[in-house]
Amino acid sequence: MNSSQSVSVVLPAYNERGNIADTVKGCIEFAGGKLPDYEIIVVDDGSTDGTGALVNRIAEVNPKVRLVSHRLNRGYGSALKSGFEAAGKDYIFLIDGDGQFDIRDIENSLSTPADSMWSSVIEAGEQTP
Repeated sequence: MNSSQSVSVVLPAYNERGNIADTVKGCIEFAGGKLPDYEIIVVDDGSTDGTGALVNRIAEVNPKVRLVSHRLNRGYGSALKSGFEAAGKDYIFLIDGDGQFDIRDIENSLSTPADSMWSSVIEAGEQTP
């Protein structure tokens, strides 16, 4: 992994109070040890269970964590869009707020040169009808 790469980790969340703290903690532990420049953006998509309040408390302790809030639930796609728009780093890595994905997968993504990754995407797109 290139130590100069900056990464925005976007976590869309809807009623994830029971999971979000562990997911954010895992992101902080991984990114803090591997990435010199990162941010964690949690998009609270209108949760009614206190997800946003919990993320705010985490952000008070760790300035690398930011909360983007939707007053009402707008859906997954809108949460992604808000997170991507808020991201300010070179790369964006998406992990759902429920922790179903492993943050360590980011290492595999960043160890592949960007040109090689885009080349594979283009080649795959050309092969499909």
